[in-house]
Amino acid sequence: MEEILKIRLHRREVEDVIAWHYERTGLFSVRSAYCLGVNLTEVEAGSISSSSNLDGTRPAWKKPWKLPVPHKVRIFAWMLIQGGLATKCNKKKRTIIQEAICDLCGKEVETEHHAVIRCNHAVSLREAMRENWDLPTENVLAFNGPEWLLLLIDRVDAEEAAQVVLVLWRSWFVRNELTHNGRWTPLQNSVSFLSNYWTTRTGFHIFNMGT
Repeated sequence: MEEILKIRLHRREVEDVIAWHYERTGLFSVRSAYCLGVNLTEVEAGSISSSSNLDGTRPAWKKPWKLPVPHKVRIFAWMLIQGGLATKCNKKKRTIIQEAICDLCGKEVETEHHAVIRCNHAVSLREAMRENWDLPTENVLAFNGPEWLLLLIDRVDAEEAAQVVLVLWRSWFVRNELTHNGRWTPLQNSVSFLSNYWTTRTGFHIFNMGT
């Protein structure tokens, strides 16, 4: 009874509506239902913690914003989690383009996961960075639902999550440089850039150089 009395009523008289609290809009979606099903299955199996509490709050969504990376990289991670990057797949859905095959490898449809994980240049960058950083294995980076990156960030410690996000961000940067500007960034340039940043993390000004 005390909890019910705490509920703030709307000043105007409005009718109650049924809302799906796993979506911010309150509207049911297949995507949110799928994510909920994946989360509950994994929680029951004891593999990872859910990104949603039983009361509907989602503590895992706060973690990307607390990673020790520049703010624009956090924004990139957020857009990647939300499926908001300007991939060819998203452009095709909006009828901006007709073909969604990746321009870099020509093998698959360019989804977010393909662009930063599966594409050849992204794979090569991770392989090179593993000589310096302790990145997750490839099977951990496999696609396991729309919230694959959010679940990964929730699973590992902040430092490892930050390194993963930085590598994904750099893969997207290389993709954009080639797609929009016709400039290919050599692999060693990316390795040096990321390694130098990590050893001088107090100086975020590095990210203003050529990015």
